[in-house]
Amino acid sequence: MRWIVPGVLLVLSLIGLITLRSVTPSLVPLQATFVMLGVATFLFSWKIGFDTWSTFRWPMYAGLVVLLIATLLFAGITRGTSQWLTIAGINVQGSQLAVPIVGLVLAHYASRVGLGTIKQIVIFGVMALVPAVLIVLAPDLGTTLILLFSIFGIAFTSNLKTYWLVGGFFSVLIFSVVAWNFFLAPYQQARITSFVQPSADMQGSGYNARQALIAVGSGQLFGRGLGQGVQSHLRFLPERQTDFIFASLAEEWGFVGATLVIFLYVALVSAYVIKAWQLPPSAEYYFFMATSFFFMFQVLVNIGMNMQLMPITGITLPFVSYGGSSFIAFCFHCGVAQSIFDVQAEKKMQHFG
Repeated sequence: MRWIVPGVLLVLSLIGLITLRSVTPSLVPLQATFVMLGVATFLFSWKIGFDTWSTFRWPMYAGLVVLLIATLLFAGITRGTSQWLTIAGINVQGSQLAVPIVGLVLAHYASRVGLGTIKQIVIFGVMALVPAVLIVLAPDLGTTLILLFSIFGIAFTSNLKTYWLVGGFFSVLIFSVVAWNFFLAPYQQARITSFVQPSADMQGSGYNARQALIAVGSGQLFGRGLGQGVQSHLRFLPERQTDFIFASLAEEWGFVGATLVIFLYVALVSAYVIKAWQLPPSAEYYFFMATSFFFMFQVLVNIGMNMQLMPITGITLPFVSYGGSSFIAFCFHCGVAQSIFDVQAEKKMQHFG
């Protein structure tokens, strides 16, 4: 079980590089660099271990909040949002670190304090909402929803009463309505409305989703072949290397290749869930559940929007889409989780020894 995750991540990264080499070969050297940095980050966070990272969870949380505030104040505007802060000539998207860091903090809170009283629930909610609000102010609704869904994974598997979960669900709905009316840019609103009525503006807001669906369908069973994708190579498909890389992959790899990628994600999430079930309600358990909900939601939304089943929210496909901040953040997250596998394996060896 402990080696499933590194194997899956390696295969997904290779699939991403191969697909990227086909659709946008000029980006391969940079993405290969990101992959190498990601591997180093995975090994480093794995070696440091869950307990050590947990010791520094509050300084990390404070640093995350400062980074998100600095991004809002000093980041340049790109496509209507301020998500990337330039540090030493490098664009850094601090929101990508929100899930693992907030997950560490809330996993420990749920295991040590619990969610049995109103005061505990309010404190839990405040710790979750501070980074969530800072991210949605960017505005970045997609990353905000991913963060909230991973936090929901902790709350859902804790001792929280059902009526609090229902209340939390409606709170997220209210949060989304407020974000829609006060924070989202017009083009972001158009992405969501085009999902509800895709035929309303086929040359505008509905164009991306339509082209992605055409690309997925044209791949048929075995795909057109690497370098033979019409939608991606003729650039009918926008953001073919990031948001819509699954559509690029499905067009060239076909149903078989797309199914392989989905199976790898199922294996990844299953590894975390199965291991979590073997643990008591500890910080490790809640961190695994947050990780499972995180990857499950991100993959479902990305693939869903590539197949016109979900609104377009700018969510990437983990380890496959082009990008540095997201790839390295994913590797950090998985490295921290991987160290839990090792600790549990050592405990089992000591028990039988």
